Amino acid sequence: MLWWFALAVFSFLIIVYLYLKDSRRPSFVASAAHAYTFIDPADPSKTYPFPSLFSPAEKSLSVIVPAYNEEKRLPKMLEETIKSLEARTRRVASFSWEIIVVDDGSRDDTVEVAYKIGGPLGTDRFRVLRLPQNSGKGAAVKNGMLSSRGELLLMADADGATYFEDYLKLEGKVGSAYKEKPLIIIGSRAQLEQAERSFVRKLFMWGFHWYVNLIGGVTHIRDTQCGFKLFTREAARLVFPNQHLFRWAFDVELLYVAQQYSIPIYEVPVKWSEIPGSKLNILKAVLNMSRDLLIMRCKYCIGVWCLYNYRATDKTVMNR
Repeated sequence: MLWWFALAVFSFLIIVYLYLKDSRRPSFVASAAHAYTFIDPADPSKTYPFPSLFSPAEKSLSVIVPAYNEEKRLPKMLEETIKSLEARTRRVASFSWEIIVVDDGSRDDTVEVAYKIGGPLGTDRFRVLRLPQNSGKGAAVKNGMLSSRGELLLMADADGATYFEDYLKLEGKVGSAYKEKPLIIIGSRAQLEQAERSFVRKLFMWGFHWYVNLIGGVTHIRDTQCGFKLFTREAARLVFPNQHLFRWAFDVELLYVAQQYSIPIYEVPVKWSEIPGSKLNILKAVLNMSRDLLIMRCKYCIGVWCLYNYRATDKTVMNR
């Protein structure tokens, strides 16, 4: 009897392991031949390759904007972002920037709208990276980060819920000495008096924060989900190649990986308002994120997922 019980337990563990087991190294979503090229709106017949995160920085700041069916909300966000960045350029002559809109397989006119607003800036300051299919916000952010040129890299949501001018608050925490070191500054909505949020979203934030601490392994971070995060280039080189999750829980994995590497993480309060048109189903998101975090923690704990310190010579990263 005991033998049969041991066999059953062993079989169950094998099944669980096989369910969790996958490639130890994370995959890169944009595998189609055109996925890492951008076009010049002035001459759509020509395409150019995106650079690599592991190349030397060429800009002061890269702004990564993940977008899925955002033709209605993207214009205002881009206009405010461009206005703020151009104002900064006039004040600081040495400041240079680029915006990368990552289209996550949109079915509307997101790409056309993006080119209409950002196209006149030229391809040195505005590019669109098109994923071959919808793969999740995390996939869009990851692929945009891997294709950026900035010393600092900012993730900014396409809905414009966070005021872009608050970027200066995040940058102010970096300092010139840290630009060459791993560092992450995240916008925080934890101070609810600065965030106009519905009661349901507040309840979701409190509950998810508890779950992230308990299961996700991310401690001392009050708001993991704000879509306004700033990374130094060195931090991005460590966390994004190691990212496995592509849906809503990817933020937690990034911070988990950062904490494993002992990367300093700071929270900065930002203004935030709920923008109509959200496609987020709260209940579905809670269930999916809870499942993904549980699977993530199990995979890291049993060694199915491992952390790799990638270098520019790593063909997995360079070839994506």
